[in-house]
Amino acid sequence: MDFYVYEHWRPDTNTCFYVGKGSKDRAWNMKKRNLYHKAIQSKLTAMGLSVDVRIVVSNLTEETAFMVEKDKIAFYGRETLSNMTDGGEGVSNPSNEYIEKLVARAVGNKNMLGKKHSDETKRRISEKKMGHFVSLESRDKMGAANRGKKRGPMPKEIRKKISDTKKRKFFEKRVG
Repeated sequence: MDFYVYEHWRPDTNTCFYVGKGSKDRAWNMKKRNLYHKAIQSKLTAMGLSVDVRIVVSNLTEETAFMVEKDKIAFYGRETLSNMTDGGEGVSNPSNEYIEKLVARAVGNKNMLGKKHSDETKRRISEKKMGHFVSLESRDKMGAANRGKKRGPMPKEIRKKISDTKKRKFFEKRVG
């Protein structure tokens, strides 16, 4: 009974542009949103405004929240919302079977296969990552997840390059 249905409103036009089901801080988290939602966010930001979050109903089971979400989307009409579906989809605590389906769908993803980032894109990615540090806790978790895994065959010259780079970075950190 910890789910709710929320709406995202545009303060410039006083209209609802998104309906969702959530728990915890989902309604206020603007990061994992579709392109249409992000475009509206950008437009509002450019005007010095932000998304108005309204909780429609709370203290629901997940099933009930899905039903209310579908009803609200049908009420506003998908053509006026940035929602990508009619609602009622998604899982808060996915089963192993559901996770396996997602993994199977992702296997063989050839999104960037044979393509390379431009120098400008590489520079922007690099700048974005500058100053980003992974916590010691996260490093420990990643290390534990990879411990004991064998890497695929790698040419010796590439292995040496990686080793030399790691040694250089380690030395640079120690020296100054």
